[in-house]
Amino acid sequence: MPPPLLLVAQGTSTARYYVAEFTDDDEEGVCVVEVYGEPDSTVIQADGLDFQEMTLDEFHAAGYLTATEQLAQANPSNISTNIVDHSGYKAISWILIYPDPQRPYVKRRINRGSKTIRPTEGYCKVRGRYRKFAWGDTSQLLSIQTAEATTTQGDSVLVWWDTGHSINSQYTWNQHGWHWWVRETPAKETDVWRNE
Repeated sequence: MPPPLLLVAQGTSTARYYVAEFTDDDEEGVCVVEVYGEPDSTVIQADGLDFQEMTLDEFHAAGYLTATEQLAQANPSNISTNIVDHSGYKAISWILIYPDPQRPYVKRRINRGSKTIRPTEGYCKVRGRYRKFAWGDTSQLLSIQTAEATTTQGDSVLVWWDTGHSINSQYTWNQHGWHWWVRETPAKETDVWRNE
């Protein structure tokens, strides 16, 4: 059975990818915003991150897979999700942990993010936040990052992060998402936790 996240359509609008590199606990990573909507309708907010727009070909040439592509290749037992569905308006957060394809016996990858989907084009917004804790001890916050993306003429928007670290280290992860389909309304929230 496919992971629950794959039951959601990728989007019918034109896809655009925005990528920002960052360092998390001395490990390089990327924050990615995927927007399925009109180019001039997108606003991205993330402190300290410099996003560069890429085509899908450039995205793949840089060695990245979209969130849907990564999850499609993943073992379902490696994915934790939280999904809210209300008449086609969907809110999703996920955490995926898997061996690094380049160095599977040395490193592991952690992919986590949040996605907002609507059944027709219009306003949708997502704010995602990940937190990394010492394994099993949520009083020891090691890193935190938040990013937000809005499209006024789209059907889905995602914000997600991908980092890697030594297989000898273990952490507790939290991904929290806030999701909007109408301006100035309370957000629907999704939350998922995962121990390595």
